[in-house]
Amino acid sequence: MPDQPPNPSEKQTLAQQRRQNWEKRWSDEKCAAFWLDDKLPAEIQMFIDENWFDPGKTVLDIGCGRGEVAFGLASIGMKATGIDFSKSAIKRAKDLYCKPDLDLEFFCLDICRKKGFDIGPFDFLVDRGCLHVIPDQRHAVFVKNITTLIHENGKFLLLHKNPKQQKETTASYLADKLTPWFKLENVRNFEFGHGAEKLPGLALEFIRTHHA
Repeated sequence: MPDQPPNPSEKQTLAQQRRQNWEKRWSDEKCAAFWLDDKLPAEIQMFIDENWFDPGKTVLDIGCGRGEVAFGLASIGMKATGIDFSKSAIKRAKDLYCKPDLDLEFFCLDICRKKGFDIGPFDFLVDRGCLHVIPDQRHAVFVKNITTLIHENGKFLLLHKNPKQQKETTASYLADKLTPWFKLENVRNFEFGHGAEKLPGLALEFIRTHHA
């Protein structure tokens, strides 16, 4: 007998459980996952060093966690916003990084919500490991929402796990999800985190197309 899709109440339960798991993680000040760092992640610094980002432009960090990426981008002169569906994460981000001299703000928002957003659109989007922890059945909502959060010809940096190190296959799979709203411009390998637990990943550079 084929698997039956979960009913709405089951979906809600799964969504609530996922949120509770992240709330528990971000509320723990001793959380030390391998992909966390007290400084700007090396892969983001690489794109900054290559002048991929434009100071003075707006940028949205999707699934910002404690806020290191948004803070780093605000520190180079960008108008940075971080969003996360965890209230604990947003509280920590505000406590750690909201400074009077930075154009930086954080909001508790779920990128997979079905209602519209009252922020943006932005010149740049960054996703460092958010999409790859979102269940497949929510990907379509994710894509729909990010299309409304970015200007035409805006740039989207997607940092996604690639544990099997199949660059072309993984890149094609992700590009198909974003077509025709985004055009894939470049793909490169990198590693999430630090130490022995590093996770292979792909950095995918997209441009928002003119498609509605």
